[in-house]
Amino acid sequence: MTGSPPATAAPVHRDTQEQGEHPFMADEGNGLKELWQEAVQLDKDYEKLQQAVQDGRRMFPQDLDNLVKVSITDYSLDSGGRLTFHNQIWVPNHKPL
Repeated sequence: MTGSPPATAAPVHRDTQEQGEHPFMADEGNGLKELWQEAVQLDKDYEKLQQAVQDGRRMFPQDLDNLVKVSITDYSLDSGGRLTFHNQIWVPNHKPL
């Protein structure tokens, strides 16, 4: 007898975007959460970029240490308040990351 294979259920994934938690931020003892928090505190440009997007500004501040060469309209904040570029998390400038 020929025919279609039996239907199977799709895997269930937790939607981390809705909960504001990215998978690498889960507390699994890997230290990434603490490293991320340290990076956000040390990268002053990240804070300025994040604030500009949050405030709905039309341009990024001119006093950044590292010039951003793309439009502010390409950035947004995810549900966890993290800066994103084309829906990808923007990683703060911090060598350990």
